[in-house]
Amino acid sequence: MSSRKPTNMGEIEGIQTHSNSVFATYFLTFAPTDATSNPVTRHIPQATPTTPESHPRASVHRETPRHSVPDFDLKPQNGSQSYLVAECMDAEMVCCHWSDFKRHYLPFHAKLLDVDGCLEYLTQGPKPVLKLRGNEPLGSKQYHWTNLLDLPSRMRKTEGEVYKHLEEMFTSIRAYQLKRSYHRIPNKDREASLFEFRNVPHTNLSSWVPGVNQRAAETCFTADREGEMSPLDQTMTTAPDVKLTYETRQENRIQLLGDVSRLMSSDPRRMFCYAFTVEDDLITLWYFSKSHSVKAGSFSFINSPREFVAAMLPLCFATDEELGFDPKVVRLKGNSFLYHFPQEDGSDTYFKTLEALAEPRTLRLSSRATRIWKVVQVESPRNLKPLGQEMVLKDVWLKDDADTEKQIQNNLFEDIEAFARLPNRGDHPCLTYCRQQDKLALNHWLDNENYKSLFLSVSHEYIGPFSKEKVPEAWQQQGLFKIPKGRHGTDPCTTVSSGVDELETIPCDDSYWGTVEMEERNCGVAKKQCRFVFKEVCTSVHRLTKLGDAIAMLAQCVVALQVMFCAGWVHRDISSGNILAFRSTPDDPWCVKLADLEYAKRFSSDCARSDPKIGTPYFMPHEILAERLLHNPLMEMYANSGSIGAISDSDEEDFAELEEPNSEGREVWGAIKHNWQHDLESLWWILLYLITARIPHQPSRDWALQVFRNSHRLSRTREQVFTLKIYTTLSPSRVHEPLRPVMKYLEYLRDKMCEYYLRREREGQLDDPATYSGAYSMFINAFYKLLKTEGWQNINIDTLELEAQVIAIKKMPFDERKRERTDDNSRSDDRGGKSSRTTSNSVESCTKSAQLNVGSNKKARRR
Repeated sequence: MSSRKPTNMGEIEGIQTHSNSVFATYFLTFAPTDATSNPVTRHIPQATPTTPESHPRASVHRETPRHSVPDFDLKPQNGSQSYLVAECMDAEMVCCHWSDFKRHYLPFHAKLLDVDGCLEYLTQGPKPVLKLRGNEPLGSKQYHWTNLLDLPSRMRKTEGEVYKHLEEMFTSIRAYQLKRSYHRIPNKDREASLFEFRNVPHTNLSSWVPGVNQRAAETCFTADREGEMSPLDQTMTTAPDVKLTYETRQENRIQLLGDVSRLMSSDPRRMFCYAFTVEDDLITLWYFSKSHSVKAGSFSFINSPREFVAAMLPLCFATDEELGFDPKVVRLKGNSFLYHFPQEDGSDTYFKTLEALAEPRTLRLSSRATRIWKVVQVESPRNLKPLGQEMVLKDVWLKDDADTEKQIQNNLFEDIEAFARLPNRGDHPCLTYCRQQDKLALNHWLDNENYKSLFLSVSHEYIGPFSKEKVPEAWQQQGLFKIPKGRHGTDPCTTVSSGVDELETIPCDDSYWGTVEMEERNCGVAKKQCRFVFKEVCTSVHRLTKLGDAIAMLAQCVVALQVMFCAGWVHRDISSGNILAFRSTPDDPWCVKLADLEYAKRFSSDCARSDPKIGTPYFMPHEILAERLLHNPLMEMYANSGSIGAISDSDEEDFAELEEPNSEGREVWGAIKHNWQHDLESLWWILLYLITARIPHQPSRDWALQVFRNSHRLSRTREQVFTLKIYTTLSPSRVHEPLRPVMKYLEYLRDKMCEYYLRREREGQLDDPATYSGAYSMFINAFYKLLKTEGWQNINIDTLELEAQVIAIKKMPFDERKRERTDDNSRSDDRGGKSSRTTSNSVESCTKSAQLNVGSNKKARRR
């Protein structure tokens, strides 16, 4: 029996089903073996584990830790996540005939000579697994399995006996020697993979990903014949049973989706994967990728041993890359990974992962699947000596015609530079209502390319291969996954519609804020894998330890958005995860880094239709989320006088008490384009989120849980928060006492934004840049005054308590979530602290454009 080593220096990972399946379900998933069997990595020494600091440094690095993400339930015992995935995936599955699947999706097409040769081989030996059906005419040989003469549902055999027969079948196919040469391996014979059938009943599988420990299926394909089992050691799991009903078929298909989704999310090497299910004697192959997923037509493996051999040969003799593994990512001993970046000059650059900063938890497989790592450059796969400081690696799937983040950033910088070179840029329409002091401060960022420091620096880029396109003969078919009655996975915090291109769930640790892009799905359009390495290791604004530091970053972000506005660009995905804080040493002040330019684009007045709904649901602007323009006739009193965008320098006039708006209003439907004020409005929602959901005050958290939901549907509660006076929906008694003065600024900004929206829409000025210029000065002025107030800057941002609450609520049954509010005043301590001025003393040099004499507490503890 021949075997080979993996071609990508990695292992082949598998997923598994549950042993309580009630019909035969095969999940064909290939996974790298343990690094000790890897000829390239087996001798790589493991670095001594250390705790990395928050600032870049060169040192000995620890293994890559993984974090359990409760929002995506990884425990197979809880099937709700599988039902939720099934609800989302049912709308995007396509089907094709088995002949088309065999031609288009299998690693290679087994030639007739090898199919016949393998069938003949299976009839030989002391214990043949295949026999001829009597005397057949020459050229029309018919075969039957030696020990599977009838349908499994009719056989009077135990499951163990069925497993044994399957083991004999696959072992014999693997032992066959191919006679013909196949593409991708020129001048070299293909060898069987190193996976063998293993019977592992009642076995628990350990996992290197916390929360993913699973019960083993009765059998699986693995490279390890002995020892402790892990999902990474598997390639195919089987759970045959002789009974079959419609309900059990649906349950197993749903479980298949759940397991495939967990696999594709947890393994950074996985580009696509295969699976197959067996429903009595009918075998069905599946293909799952980042662009589309397809189910092939079924055939009887009992009546058609020839088709079974033709299907299994390409899978048993495929290379690692043909089975969905990226050859540019290698799993190292100790569960860290090595990313390979080929350079244009032919050299190679390698980055070793240190820590997973964000992992995808997607409801649909055809998503961007954004994964973010803290990494360090190393010399080579054989020498993992760190070279230089820590950096950040971003791994994402984009549509084949989409610009990469580096290309977008280069285009943005070109347009900023073009504006900076204008001879009379101070008179440009985009600065019409900008205050003079703000214009002078803006000059600092426009001169000498200083604006580049407001964004992340891309040091390396890699564009991987394109995914496979959908077979032209495929058709869309819904209803493949029928959710059992009473077992729907829809969660009020995570909702999906048929128009969602991707919806990534929000992890409860908030390490990654999923972006929703709702547009017509182009199922089957090829995608490309894109990887970027950024020089700066930053902290998300909601991960800063002091509230004053976090709000100071929002103030600096206004400047970055103003620079983009001058260049004619909109960001379209402002969130607390995309506003980053960076400092080289713990004694340096925090400086903002605006990240994730994937959705950024030039604002165009020529758009024939509205933009797709894009953004993070928590912070999505009201008009974008509502998909209609804001129009309240009762606010006309504010729109009938004054120039749009003009603001006063007087504190009394700027923050005067506004008229109480009537609760009744009318909204006008219209084409919605993401404009510049929408970016600023997202900052307003982040500020509201920080002072309600991110501080240790239970009443405000209870309120926030009703407003901030990971849903693309606008709730009535959220609508009222923006369209009514802030005190109408958020009672001051719910707000942590030191933060109550902040509500004055929230209400001022909310009221002015509504006024600006109304005037533009009434006067047809939605595409006029001059009407947006005053909004930036308005935000700069408001944040400047807010950060000068005392008593709240040193309140701690308590993330762990928030996570625990969200997890507990998500584990509740749906109708039990409407619980009474519990006022936990014992936690509303005096974290406002004495040194509230510390935050507003050290960032002046970093925020010249906004004249925000605020900064970071130099003694803030390192994250």
